[in-house]
Amino acid sequence: MLYQKGRIGIILDFVWYEPFSDSNADRAAAKRARFLDPIIYGRYPYSMLQIIKDRVPTFSDEESRMVKSSINYVGINHYTSFYMKDPGTWNLTQVSYQGDWQIGFVYQMLMQ
Repeated sequence: MLYQKGRIGIILDFVWYEPFSDSNADRAAAKRARFLDPIIYGRYPYSMLQIIKDRVPTFSDEESRMVKSSINYVGINHYTSFYMKDPGTWNLTQVSYQGDWQIGFVYQMLMQ
């Protein structure tokens, strides 16, 4: 059998999320919006498990081992960044991709 010694990676269209303030809540909101945990650690981040609960897909131990660190590199296409803030109260009834993050986008900062 001929082996080509290739490398396997993934390229993501990535948006960077920066905390709107130095508060722990805003830093946690930015972190919830940007994660690669499934392909790096073979599991979803604990913060997302708390929000999504039983709707999050689960990995068997074998699947987790297979996925964990299964890539040789990560390519990032970075086009823009956003400020994120914690909304203060979470709406756990919304079911959507970004709704599950429980974050607020800050599009404009007012100058005083």
